[in-house]
Amino acid sequence: MISRIIALLVLVAISAGASTAQDAPPGRISGVVRNKATGLFLRDAIIELHPGGRTAATDELGRFSFSVLSHGLYTITVSYMGLESFQRTVEVSANVPAPEIDAQLTDPVYRLEAFVVSGEREGAAAAITRQRNADNVKTVVALDSFGFLPNEDPSDLLIRLPGVNTEDPDIGTISVRGIDSSRNAVTYDGAQMATSFGMISRSFRFINISASSFEELEVIKAPTPNMFASSLGGTVNMKTKTTLNMKEDVQFTYRAGFKLSPSLFDYTPRRIDSPFGPIAALGYKQIFSIGSGLRNFGVSLELFHSKYTNSIARTDTEYAPTMGNAYIYRFKTQDSADYRTTDSATLRFDYKYSNSTRFYVSALFSQAKTDPAPGMEGMNTDFRANPNSASAYAPGYNEDYSTVATGGIMQIIQGYLGFLDRQTRVQIGGEHKYSFLELDYDFTYSNSSVDLDGGGNASSSGNQLIAQLWNITDSTLDRTGNAEFPTYTYAGTNSATNPYKADNYTDFRLYHRQGTRDGTNYEAKINAKANIDLFGRPVQLSSGLAWQQVGLSENPDTRQWRYKYSYNAAGSGSLASDYAVAQFLDPSIKIDSRFGAGITELPRFHIGLVSDDLRDNPGNWWHNEYYYLQDQRNNTRDLRENIYAAYLMGRTRFGKLGVLAGARMEYTEFDGEAWERTKTPASSTVEQVTDPSGSIEKEYGMEKKHTHNSYTDVFPGIHLTYAFHRNFLARASWSTSIGRPPPRQLISTFSYNDTNQTVTVSNPDLQPEYANNFDLSLEYYLKPVGLFSIGAFRKEISDFIYNSRGKIIGPDDGYPDFLEGYTENMYRNGGDATINGLEISYEQQLSFLPRPFKDLRINLNYTWMDMDASYDAGVPRTTDDMPNFIPNSFNARLRYHYKRLWCGVAYNYTDSKLVTYSDNPAYLEYRKGRHQIDLNASFRIKPFIEFFATVNNITDEPYVNYIGKESRNYRTIYNGPNLNIGISGRF
Repeated sequence: MISRIIALLVLVAISAGASTAQDAPPGRISGVVRNKATGLFLRDAIIELHPGGRTAATDELGRFSFSVLSHGLYTITVSYMGLESFQRTVEVSANVPAPEIDAQLTDPVYRLEAFVVSGEREGAAAAITRQRNADNVKTVVALDSFGFLPNEDPSDLLIRLPGVNTEDPDIGTISVRGIDSSRNAVTYDGAQMATSFGMISRSFRFINISASSFEELEVIKAPTPNMFASSLGGTVNMKTKTTLNMKEDVQFTYRAGFKLSPSLFDYTPRRIDSPFGPIAALGYKQIFSIGSGLRNFGVSLELFHSKYTNSIARTDTEYAPTMGNAYIYRFKTQDSADYRTTDSATLRFDYKYSNSTRFYVSALFSQAKTDPAPGMEGMNTDFRANPNSASAYAPGYNEDYSTVATGGIMQIIQGYLGFLDRQTRVQIGGEHKYSFLELDYDFTYSNSSVDLDGGGNASSSGNQLIAQLWNITDSTLDRTGNAEFPTYTYAGTNSATNPYKADNYTDFRLYHRQGTRDGTNYEAKINAKANIDLFGRPVQLSSGLAWQQVGLSENPDTRQWRYKYSYNAAGSGSLASDYAVAQFLDPSIKIDSRFGAGITELPRFHIGLVSDDLRDNPGNWWHNEYYYLQDQRNNTRDLRENIYAAYLMGRTRFGKLGVLAGARMEYTEFDGEAWERTKTPASSTVEQVTDPSGSIEKEYGMEKKHTHNSYTDVFPGIHLTYAFHRNFLARASWSTSIGRPPPRQLISTFSYNDTNQTVTVSNPDLQPEYANNFDLSLEYYLKPVGLFSIGAFRKEISDFIYNSRGKIIGPDDGYPDFLEGYTENMYRNGGDATINGLEISYEQQLSFLPRPFKDLRINLNYTWMDMDASYDAGVPRTTDDMPNFIPNSFNARLRYHYKRLWCGVAYNYTDSKLVTYSDNPAYLEYRKGRHQIDLNASFRIKPFIEFFATVNNITDEPYVNYIGKESRNYRTIYNGPNLNIGISGRF
């Protein structure tokens, strides 16, 4: 139905344009715009035609045209940020076609400083020009304008932009305007990238790809009708560059260096033992002449490789679930180091068949691998006691100092849990330009395939060891000396429960995690633009069709073995008489001293020896078949989501006022399958041991549960731009967008954990979130290349989604009696939320200053946001805050160029935010505000040789979360600074 309607609209637009073209005079003016100094064709240069008041912007190859013109004299004015304007008078007559205009723009800076032409200036000018010429609210930034990125991924740059903040630096996810990454879109040349989170989230891991593949990044904050509406906060678009606008016939670029972990910073000792990691990038671009064409076929290839040691020093501290006097019941540590390897290749072909027809093909392959080497796997500990019984603690406890008198449990957790994400993407497209009509289309395939064992070949790859000791007494958790690194002290006298004796850990389990998570996107679009004369006014009418399919699947394969453990026919377990795990000890493992002797002196095992023993002596191990089958049922899921879309959009000008308006219709349907656990008590231990398959069938049934749903939405929008003069603009827009629920929630699942007394249940009735977005801004474009802008925005969100935990199940909540008193974890729709915000941005090259300061470039931006939310009226409210909402953020960057030297400093401040909502105020988790400073410098000897250095987070600022009260540190994460040095160039 939708397809037929929009197809009719497309035909109407084309017919209108065709009929207008048939009746109108045949006059036409066309040309190209280029930078005279660099030879590059300029995209988005503004072309003004007088008389008539018509305007146009150049395309990717610098081309422009005006058709359907009456005979007479016309003046063409060409303008571009940072360059002098160009003007020419052209005559349109019936017998002589107007000559092709070659507008070559320049600036005095090129004439005065011809010996140095920096890519930073051109990149900044191009980005600011595209932002100025946009119909909607967006931020555009060039990769060249920020120098060398410390972590080589796009999130390094994105978090420096107004309204954008980091969520998880370890994987490179970001939020936009207070909306978390799962409800924003990430696209590559306009087509959405597949997620590597499987069905966990719709987020995208920027850390898994290299920024070297892209020319620009766009943060689109007000979507237009020709875009998919799945961007509650905004859309990040990563743009590649065509080679057809190159001045040279061939160009090579390279970068080579190292990531360093110098001992002067606080790292885990296992990271210091592997302080070097290579960085290498190679770029190749060339233009060929094919057939009768001239410079009409371009090839671009970018290769990237990096391998470095990453480390995490982390502590988690949990408290009794009360806002009053609370004991510490749990203390966890993570001391991990691993190799992170990224390899990527991007390839693009551009073919200009004629001045009106172009085709392109682009491909990406990226492989990101987390690979713990022997002795570098995660070294974690987890000490806990009863969270709900004060009698387990010695009198006098508080949130800073607590002694577990009885019932303590210590877990030592070590693992080679690697992660391998393969990203594959192919896009094919074309465009055709005629006198009255433009057509463009593309088809994109994007896949993320994740191997959960990391793709390693060692016997220990994908293995995790858990050694557990029960009934520990007299253990003290002390935060008084250091809230970020509390201390654990054991003062017990029972030798059998001494946590420092390896053979006491009689619960000795080995897990092997493998399986896959797969995300596959297909996307097809076709758009038509017709330039028509409507009531004497030139109007561009656009219409199009689009289809997007998101396929997600999770296929786990996790197994569990218990060492020297056996079960008899009655299901009773026992240890072998010769049980001893001390043989697997590895005293050479180094633990970060910041955790204190109470943690560093705990026994550590050689997971390679343990894995080899399982392989060589399988009789020493009991395989838990029930665990394997239960994991298959709990975590095997499939989802297919199809979105069929159509839009109609018009663009015109009324003097200085530009108007874009239209609407988009999207029909969404999804089908999913998963196993759903029955709401009955679990099988007995005897049943699980003696008949694991029968137990699973009893608990999950014989068939997966199928879920289907569909809905239709319309997303209107209007965008206004008023030019007080060429460099002073005002914008006002209203747009609408959607945030679709997390994929796992769309499939009916249910599980409970008797040990933790928790119930986790999906919510297939979860509704999408919807936003009305209002923007109002002023933008003043500064010479030679700069911008000052101030913008206010408002988001009115309905049915916002939040993850609620902490509700205690009662007798009237629809659960079986045996689950009463358990804690429910569930996603819900809230009521309404309103976000009001202010974004202020200033950037400029200070060329008006005297030497040596005229080459100083400054970037400043500040974002303020305020949010008011009403949660579900049926659930008690503990806060009006919304998860991942950041009220204040600030960025400052100075970039200085003197002769052959470039250097810069960047500062980022991120305010505190709610991380996890809970119905219990003691479980409200917040992240504290954070400051970060980065440094970079480079020295250019020749264009083909430049030395560079970057330092990320030079002050080693941690990420700190608290829970309930700000005085209760819940989580502290230290990643350590990153230092890069190397050499780069182009020729």
